[in-house]
Amino acid sequence: MIDEVQRVPDLWLSIKHAVDRDPRPGHFLLTGSARLLGLSKLGDSLPGRSETVELFPLSQGEISGTPDGFVDAVFAAGSNFRTGPSELRRKDYQALAARGGYPEAIRRTAPRRRAQFYSSYLDDIMSRDVHQVADIRRRN
Repeated sequence: MIDEVQRVPDLWLSIKHAVDRDPRPGHFLLTGSARLLGLSKLGDSLPGRSETVELFPLSQGEISGTPDGFVDAVFAAGSNFRTGPSELRRKDYQALAARGGYPEAIRRTAPRRRAQFYSSYLDDIMSRDVHQVADIRRRN
């Protein structure tokens, strides 16, 4: 397992060589906080040699530690989906939506601190994406 693999782009070709020698899956688990294939410093994208699994924010069931079948139920029932009465009120749903599903945001119980997390998160994403688009335009 190599965490934050985007920090060592020189390692990528060595990984490719090892996978080419023994192509059985599961030798490497590469994790990172960046979309690896979008990195301009990446020497090779390992086409046909890797699989990307994108992690999404936690669901409400994962957060509360309860079974969570809402999305599956909606897809199974389609427009016939109905739910029973809930103890939650509009303000409760608004609070859950505002809390979000990122563990770092959930840990911040003060609304102001949570808002700061999301503001910083969006700034980081926008800054990275703008730089990647600028790199693409410079190459053309």
